[in-house]
Amino acid sequence: EPRQTYWNLKKANWAKFKILTNEVLTDSLVMPNFEFSSRPFTLVVLKCASFCVPRGQQKKYTPFWNENLQKLKKDRDEAS
Repeated sequence: EPRQTYWNLKKANWAKFKILTNEVLTDSLVMPNFEFSSRPFTLVVLKCASFCVPRGQQKKYTPFWNENLQKLKKDRDEAS
């Protein structure tokens, strides 16, 4: 099962992102029809983000698992 990737926004270089988007996002991307202009706009923002925001991988995540359950499991394993 592949790990889930995410954008690590805490480690992003926002100054670089701002500079890149200001350079790349031009009036030529703005079109009268929103449906046609939204796709190029999204692609440009994602491309800039790929240069400025590191990606991370979430280890196997079990939403119900917590520290208390971890301690109980450890105690059980040590008792066996």
